[in-house]
Amino acid sequence: LQNNNLEQAIPVLEEATHLLPNEASPWLSLSRAYQATGEITQILHNVERAVELDPSNIECYLLLAESALKINNPEKAFKYCQAALEVDDTDPQVLLLQARSLDQIGQHPEALKTFEQALQNSPKSVDLMLEHAQFTRRAAGIDAQIDALKVLVDEFPENPQLLSELSDALVENNQTDSAIMAAQKALQTSHGNLDATEQVHLHTMLGRLMRRTGQLDQAIHNLSKAIQYNPEAVDAYLELGRVYQDRRQYSIALDAFQQAIAIDPANPQAYYLAGQALKSAKDYSAAEEMLQNAAKLAPDDLAIRRQLGGLVALNLVHNRKNIS
Repeated sequence: LQNNNLEQAIPVLEEATHLLPNEASPWLSLSRAYQATGEITQILHNVERAVELDPSNIECYLLLAESALKINNPEKAFKYCQAALEVDDTDPQVLLLQARSLDQIGQHPEALKTFEQALQNSPKSVDLMLEHAQFTRRAAGIDAQIDALKVLVDEFPENPQLLSELSDALVENNQTDSAIMAAQKALQTSHGNLDATEQVHLHTMLGRLMRRTGQLDQAIHNLSKAIQYNPEAVDAYLELGRVYQDRRQYSIALDAFQQAIAIDPANPQAYYLAGQALKSAKDYSAAEEMLQNAAKLAPDDLAIRRQLGGLVALNLVHNRKNIS
């Protein structure tokens, strides 16, 4: 099992449970093996037997609670955590699982309280700090989440993950200037600690925010960076097209939208925006064709239908004039 040779380990452990049916250890080891394979039913079956034989073994309850959460049964996970806390009411791993169970149940203030209790005896990690900020948001709202993230950023000013999370929350709370500053600092302090996906996300966000604030050159710079990190970043191409449309460079905008269509031909927004660019360039016939494609992909989208209706009428007028 230590060498991750599960194909050999599982049959050996199955045999051990037959040879030692009244000892918890082989049942628990078999549960761990099935945990590595992701077979929840087998985990539950074996660990339930282990806990019958050793009711004071906290690891059994942890495995049960984790498995219950994976199958979206937080109520059952909470009960397992309660049983574990009867053995040790300060175990941080149990308290974290209990907090997650309460959060999934919808008891957000109680979940936050339990999570903070767990943090008192847990080593600090970025993942736990970010999770705490999410718990804070669900319990007390986005302003409280932003305050919690600002405290963390003050404590760890060079942590790009915290800055990235803060910028996302600030965007959602319409604090555009602060969001730009946080995202820029996240990129400046990343030093290779942000993966390509996160780099694309931050550059695309900055491109979008720069466009909204009229900083179009900076928007193009950031969106081009996003595409450099991921040449199939559809959102970056769509936003880049919007920037060029704002600059009335309709042919370049259309190139960006068509690139998005080539990457994701089922994206109605790409066709819609391409149609808008063509309409601005006064190519009404091609614009109508693009909007027809958008309408086929999103038949319930009122904005697309409205624009399409206007173009159909416009083309009818133009066609009549041409005939005359």
